[in-house]
Amino acid sequence: ARRSLYRFAAAQWERGVTPQSYLRLLPFDLPMRFVRGYVRSRWRAEATLDAATFKALYEYNTGVNVMPGVSEKVLSMILKPIGQARTPIADVLGRLPEHVPITFVYGEHDWMTPSSGAWVTKNMRDAGRTNVECHVLPDAGHYPFIDQPQMVHEIVKKAWQECDRR
Repeated sequence: ARRSLYRFAAAQWERGVTPQSYLRLLPFDLPMRFVRGYVRSRWRAEATLDAATFKALYEYNTGVNVMPGVSEKVLSMILKPIGQARTPIADVLGRLPEHVPITFVYGEHDWMTPSSGAWVTKNMRDAGRTNVECHVLPDAGHYPFIDQPQMVHEIVKKAWQECDRR
């Protein structure tokens, strides 16, 4: 059953049908319940935000997810089903000019597999590039900027300062 569901979802994805497409078919309060549950469990937002801010966050995310968007239209072009890249990031990053710093930021519980960023970082450093870093933040998932905002702020600030020096 699980394999059939995956094949169905993958076929839909290849046709440009996204989870947001299905949300748009439902009455508005159902998508809001799904998104509220997602924001609560994935971002742990209810534990870190006051009630009014948490409500504003899930209402905003519901609106973003039920409105057709430009980025949604290209998702199936840049990602394979279940979020795998169609073009490996290492190939793209390898074409960047040497002076452009590269910084990966993952949460330790990220579904994107932090080891991929670590592998790219190691290979680029082995090839002589010095301005590439990979950070895996503790107690964070796919959205480390929500789970660990201060750590992400410091990482981005450091990368920005490096850009300013160039």
